Amino acid sequence: AHYEIVPTGLVYYIDSGTGGTDSPQYLAVKDSTPGLLNDVVDRVSPGADEWGYVADGMKVKASTDIDDKFSTGLYQDTTQLIYRLPLEAGTYTLTAGFTEWWGQSRTMNQTVSVDGEELAKGTPLSGSNTPLAEELTFTLAEPATVEYRVTNEGAGS
Repeated sequence: AHYEIVPTGLVYYIDSGTGGTDSPQYLAVKDSTPGLLNDVVDRVSPGADEWGYVADGMKVKASTDIDDKFSTGLYQDTTQLIYRLPLEAGTYTLTAGFTEWWGQSRTMNQTVSVDGEELAKGTPLSGSNTPLAEELTFTLAEPATVEYRVTNEGAGS
């Protein structure tokens, strides 16, 4: 059996790339987490201050297993994947999961920023050791919409 602990105070649980289908993981978290800010599993951000991913160049990975959160996901035609997350003031830890579907060895960087100011930068992610999960911790002095960005090597520096 596999178990996952849902952290106290969780505000978003996004299961990226399910094509709008609620995954079992998302439903379990949604049912056990009152106050979750996303009422759907994943979506395109409809505006600069609304949660979701920026649609430019995004594609949903086909032929995935909805029961495996590391199987589903998005990939991009551009050099970056961006999620927008409106948040209240406070300290947050953003955890993201990654899988290299095409057997490439590539490095990706992840950052969290507000209005172009970088608040946290993660360890470069390597495609040679997937699936993996990484965390970024950051603090907001006031409410803001953060941009979580995953870029190709050298970006975000």
